[in-house]
Amino acid sequence: MALGKIAASVATYSGSFPGGVLISTPLLELGLGSDAVLKMMDGELAQSWFGFTTQAVPFDGLRWGLANYAILLAELSRRGDGARGEALSRHIRRYDEASARVPKKLPLTWSPPLDDPDEPDWNQRFLIAGRGAFLLDALEDVVGRAALQQAIRKFVQGGRGHTAGFEDLRRAIEAESGKKVGHVFDAWLKSTEIPAGFRSQYAAK
Repeated sequence: MALGKIAASVATYSGSFPGGVLISTPLLELGLGSDAVLKMMDGELAQSWFGFTTQAVPFDGLRWGLANYAILLAELSRRGDGARGEALSRHIRRYDEASARVPKKLPLTWSPPLDDPDEPDWNQRFLIAGRGAFLLDALEDVVGRAALQQAIRKFVQGGRGHTAGFEDLRRAIEAESGKKVGHVFDAWLKSTEIPAGFRSQYAAK
């Protein structure tokens, strides 16, 4: 398989990702259509894209959460929205498995101190990214996917060149949806646990 052909396929595709490109139909025709390969591609592309476009976001829970939320949207674009509950239930199970290996979880507002820029271990990173994505899922439940995606686009575009955080995202979502979502942010930012309401809604799906 020629890498140049793959690269050309990606370069000419103008699909819908939260602000950028994901996977094209020509790529699938090259034999890359297995679920495992697509999930790997989703993850690599989302991490790379949001890692590049959200460099001014100081909170790892938000940067990594945006990437994980995009990965879920990519999965649902293939499987249909009816798979959302099952997917979130699966993600919560994996989150709980990683949580059992971590004595103390970091908050979503955690960021590496300037004098110690080392990243947390894999389990901590997985938990921060998971809760960040769950926060966005909870926000989608309140304002709807279309409004949330548009707000994310504006948040990412508006954050280029200056520091942007959870408060900026809240304002973007409220401006786009016309709904107040401060209570949703409070529930997730003031605790290092998954809020009971979200867990009860999705954990047993």
